[in-house]
Amino acid sequence: MINTLIIACLLGVGFTALLIFDVIILRLTRRYTTWRTARFIEKRAPLLKAYLASTSTTAPFKLTPKTIRWLILWVSVGRAVNTEAQRKLARLAGERGLVELALTHLRGRSYENKLIALTAIGYLGDASTWSLVVPLAYSSNLTLSLRAIETLTHLDSSQAIPFILDQFTRRVDWPLPFILALLGTISPTLISEYVRQGIQQTEANKVPRLIPLLELLPQKDRTALLLHQMASSALPETLVACLLLVSQPKEMPLTREFISHGKWQVRAEAATALGRAGNQLDKALLDVLLCDPVWWVRQRSAEAISRLPGIKPKEIREMQLIHPDLFGRGTPS
Repeated sequence: MINTLIIACLLGVGFTALLIFDVIILRLTRRYTTWRTARFIEKRAPLLKAYLASTSTTAPFKLTPKTIRWLILWVSVGRAVNTEAQRKLARLAGERGLVELALTHLRGRSYENKLIALTAIGYLGDASTWSLVVPLAYSSNLTLSLRAIETLTHLDSSQAIPFILDQFTRRVDWPLPFILALLGTISPTLISEYVRQGIQQTEANKVPRLIPLLELLPQKDRTALLLHQMASSALPETLVACLLLVSQPKEMPLTREFISHGKWQVRAEAATALGRAGNQLDKALLDVLLCDPVWWVRQRSAEAISRLPGIKPKEIREMQLIHPDLFGRGTPS
């Protein structure tokens, strides 16, 4: 019995030691691979950038792309050069077989290499790869789908924008900041037309998802679309999304109409908008909202009053003392 227990303990210790050894080996291997990749890029990136900046048509070193390191090099250089240099880089990639290398890794099993290949394809600029990238944009894997749409914008931005807008209304997991940053790299004029069409053509219950993208439009276009949606939509979610963007004097007359809206969320956001872009005359309107039955509306109104131009702390304290409504007096400013 004792011998069996000893043997079991020794086996347990042996397996644990073997597992620890495997982990150490894996970490050392990964560190070595990372070091080799860094050295590879450090040696070739400056030469490749110099080639792109010159009129030479001869590659600065022998190009025999066989490993993922070549794709990492292409991405590293592609991100650091201008559009014209990126085109030259794409032509060189096509001549030397980097597109085929990227597609091989895109179809492979390695998740990490798949992400690298996706990014590289965007800088390789081969339009024929579009149909292979689109299915990955539908992936339930968030990182993979976002990397795919980023690649699509590099391949053909005019084709990518309507696709991204349509999917953005369906993919609630796609973060707004990422989409804003991604579309922000594209011409505002081009974005303006597609966003306008997207808002007009999408279902009413999906419009609130697109409204924040008006931030990317030139001010004139943004105000026009914002006022149109505020005047024509009856959906509280759309109105709240619009009020979040209110910032111009032209948008204020319509904004003031929403302080008596039936939904407290709309009243609260209208109060915030008045505080952000209103004037001293809006104090009377906000004072009425201090008597609102919903605490959030009273809170937003008090904050808005404190932010109006020309309002002094003394006036706010006086309002608290004489306000007829108990809730209004107690609302912190």
